[in-house]
Amino acid sequence: MSDDVAGAPSAAESGGRPPGEGRWPETELEALFQARFEEGIAPVLVAEVTRPGRSPVRVLCGAADDAGPPPGERTAFRIASCTKSFTAAAALVLRRSGRLDLATDIREWLPELRFTGAFAAAGPVTVRHLLTMSSGLPEDDPWADRQESMPAEQFDALLAGGIRLASAPGDRFRYSNLGYALLGRILERASGTDYRTLVTSSLLRPLGLADTAFSASELSVPAVRGYRRAPGGWQQLPFSGPGMFSPIGGLFSTLRDLHRWAAWLAAGPAYAADPSAAGPLAAGALAAGALAAGPLAAGPLDLADRAEMQRIHRPVPLRPQDLPGTRRGYGFGLNILEHPAAGRIVSHSGGYPGFSAHMRWHPETGTIALGLENATYSRIGEAVTRALDTALGIAPQAPADPPPAADSGEQPDAGTWPELHAAREALTAWLSSPTDESEQALRACFAPNMDQDQPWEERRADWLRLRAAAGPLHPEKTRTAGGEAPAELRWIVPGERGDLCCRAQLNPVEVPQVQRMDITAASGIL
Repeated sequence: MSDDVAGAPSAAESGGRPPGEGRWPETELEALFQARFEEGIAPVLVAEVTRPGRSPVRVLCGAADDAGPPPGERTAFRIASCTKSFTAAAALVLRRSGRLDLATDIREWLPELRFTGAFAAAGPVTVRHLLTMSSGLPEDDPWADRQESMPAEQFDALLAGGIRLASAPGDRFRYSNLGYALLGRILERASGTDYRTLVTSSLLRPLGLADTAFSASELSVPAVRGYRRAPGGWQQLPFSGPGMFSPIGGLFSTLRDLHRWAAWLAAGPAYAADPSAAGPLAAGALAAGALAAGPLAAGPLDLADRAEMQRIHRPVPLRPQDLPGTRRGYGFGLNILEHPAAGRIVSHSGGYPGFSAHMRWHPETGTIALGLENATYSRIGEAVTRALDTALGIAPQAPADPPPAADSGEQPDAGTWPELHAAREALTAWLSSPTDESEQALRACFAPNMDQDQPWEERRADWLRLRAAAGPLHPEKTRTAGGEAPAELRWIVPGERGDLCCRAQLNPVEVPQVQRMDITAASGIL
């Protein structure tokens, strides 16, 4: 589906009106999400777009289970990495009480942690580095998304065994899930209680988020099952249980609760921009009851803390579709977009085995857009991004997923990790001659998540189909095609009818394994 949305005029086409002051595009918003559902991207889709003083737009599609009831605003989904904003907020709760200093070297809280690699002695990693995705840890989505249930003893042993840094701490943006798992362990030791209890007692209960929990068994509302698309159709996936990686993406929540969370957070920058002014959230949301007197009026963090979460603390690269004057960055558990026409837009995506989530808001107008689906990494953020742009009447920006690539920083990366070269040789050898021996050598490079994400027989069939389409291969002409060094490598294996584009990415443990390996065909050969 195109990222452009019919009926979303640019700021210039809107006659220079401030964002959100035009017609409320209820019909266009409903059609946008309905069309997405009809594409069959996920079995269930729920979405909502709201603004104080306007009728909420809510789209609820599919059935919670094969013969179950239709979904509603109180149907729970895994919200995956949207959980990171809760983890960040919990860190600020502890800071307010004097139990956590963001400038502290994390090894004061995690003495068992051992960093390895070229950047092991490059400087301390601080709590702030973890919050802002600038710790030097590499991107680790596929591997980390399968670690949620890890018990504390195994997690501590993982840290003691060695974690390999990909860049110097504070040098650049790299989206690290392990960084937020480390943060969760620090919160436990700083608070004297386990992470899930801390978030529940300090955030969920005070804010009245009764439909939000870390386990489906703890929910008082129905939870949809997650699915992945398999060759024979939708395959249901089991829920993973809570554990040491819950801080990266373990929460279940609903449209109702996510709206309350987003509205509470959005009040921070809306008021902090001009505390004496009665902006839309003050005059609109409060009058409409979205932030009425009660837990959402103040809550566990004051407005300044919430505003701090939603400022750019670590700039990230722009995307090709971005308009001139755009700025992007990461705050505390939230992505920040400074739009040249609309101003600040705050968001976060969530992708997990079986689920996709996105929350997005415009603090200036109080406009909130949310979307939840129950299919693996289905990128609901693309539709939610277009929906918010449509509601604001601004030119579409780049899709929200995946998280931005690492920026160039000031220091060069160390050389590509040698395990990547071994993985490249193993895959290229298998493509040249897919024997039992070459298969065994290739799979020996894999982290366990590789077969969890896609069974080998299924992956093997896909890759053999691509190999056949490319024709006889010429591995001796293999050439490197870049990659996010040092933990990712891309290369091209030429074929007589077209090239095969390969990518391998390693996890961050001391002896790294392949957490992601992709093969795509050059255009025109399939």
